[in-house]
Amino acid sequence: KENNRIARFDISYLNINELKYIPLETRSECFISRIDKILVFDNKFYILDGDVANSIFVFSLEGKFIYKINKPGKGPGEYLSLTDFDVDNFGNIFVNDQMAGKIIKYSNDGTNFLEIFHNDLCYLHFNYINDSLVIFEDYRYFTDINHKKEPCGIVYWNPLTKKVVDRFFPLRKRNY
Repeated sequence: KENNRIARFDISYLNINELKYIPLETRSECFISRIDKILVFDNKFYILDGDVANSIFVFSLEGKFIYKINKPGKGPGEYLSLTDFDVDNFGNIFVNDQMAGKIIKYSNDGTNFLEIFHNDLCYLHFNYINDSLVIFEDYRYFTDINHKKEPCGIVYWNPLTKKVVDRFFPLRKRNY
């Protein structure tokens, strides 16, 4: 309900068999102002609020608050701005800090940062596939090892070698 109006959405085209509302626990440490992304993994909801809270909140499937990642700053394991995140098969959380040009890997309980991947790519979204492949999407330009800027839609990047593996969907250059 917003401004005493009920928002209605037609989801019939999604072919959903069951829709379930799960109220999330509300305590001062887990207030969410805007949901930018939700992932479900290992019986947990991971919710990104990159707007006001600049945090990733983790809840059980029953809506109970478990923990959050909230580490703004410029130090080790800290980030300037959250624009995206992903979770690997072990529950480790990879956080995209686009402003600092890095991805931070946190442990599966969010308490410790394990690794930082720095790169020269400029992007908004990413998917962590495995230790040797990250897919970047929807970015404006990327810089390859020859420092040549080229607009492209999707880039495969290897965090071990820190090199672009492949690129797809070149974008036409625009004059603004």
